[in-house]
Amino acid sequence: SQGTDSSIRIQSSNIQLGDALVLHAREKIETATMKLFGQTTEADVHFRREGEATACSVRMKVGRLRPWAAEMTHHNPYRAFNYAFDKVAAQMRRAKAEIREEHGTRLDKELGIRAAAAAPRRPVLLPVEDEVADLTAIEGADDYVKASIQAAKQDKHAIESAQEILTLYDKQVQQAAE
Repeated sequence: SQGTDSSIRIQSSNIQLGDALVLHAREKIETATMKLFGQTTEADVHFRREGEATACSVRMKVGRLRPWAAEMTHHNPYRAFNYAFDKVAAQMRRAKAEIREEHGTRLDKELGIRAAAAAPRRPVLLPVEDEVADLTAIEGADDYVKASIQAAKQDKHAIESAQEILTLYDKQVQQAAE
């Protein structure tokens, strides 16, 4: 899936996995990790037969955070996976909440995502009303900057206010230089 840098392994012992079950597991893992953290580093899913039931263990790791794991057994392999995955997803949500609560710790630092922060900052000009350039294509701008510019472009009042502030700032700089 686009946007993931993942290694998702779905395996089984003494049970045959259908393609639909493998696809279901992969999609559920990718969707949840992209929603919560924006990336998946590693995910292992293992199915095995235990009598009449299927046991499913799920282990996931994102960035430098400690791994999460759960195991469930059910007669239906889909339910075994869903129940185990739901336990792991709850652990992931708790971990994300803990990271947010810690003062001075940013989520992207904890995950080891430094590319956007290390990218050189470039001055960004606010658009004038008749400019139709796609500002989201600015190279090197992080997603927050792109989203902010796009929102400002769509909000004429914000653009006018920003231009007034910049004009006042320019006047203050000129007066200070004189």
